[in-house]
Amino acid sequence: MIPPQSIHNADQLFAAAFNMLFTHQYAEAYSIFSILDKEIENVAVSFNLALCCVEADEMNQAMMYIEKAMMQSRKIMPSAITTNSVYDKLMNLQCNTDDYCMPMDKTYVLQFPINTEQRVLRLAVDIYCKMELWNKVHQTASIIKSKNYKNVITALEKAK
Repeated sequence: MIPPQSIHNADQLFAAAFNMLFTHQYAEAYSIFSILDKEIENVAVSFNLALCCVEADEMNQAMMYIEKAMMQSRKIMPSAITTNSVYDKLMNLQCNTDDYCMPMDKTYVLQFPINTEQRVLRLAVDIYCKMELWNKVHQTASIIKSKNYKNVITALEKAK
């Protein structure tokens, strides 16, 4: 349990768990994110717990955490993002990668709330596809801003 006298302790724990997840120390990251999940509501915590559960092939738990992240991501206020041709090209390139499966930190959530929601939805599509929940694949894909994401296209083809 996080001592209530120090909120920065939660930030330190998050940073440690994020680094563990990034270096594939899933069990340790899962342990810390589980503690944080009881103490704070944050889309990055729920998303990262879903990543851990996917790694452990615990799809029911992954679905629970990603659906929690989906609800949390809808509460984030959009911020203005400066875009230009370089940014747009890079975003288009990222449609064909699995970068959305990388750990998510709290700064990303604050700086890129729309991208955060898209990453959450893309992971949700993957989880639903693995669970063969085709209606949820279609339902979630319909919410996604860009229909050009490689994983979404693949999942929709499987869901036919």
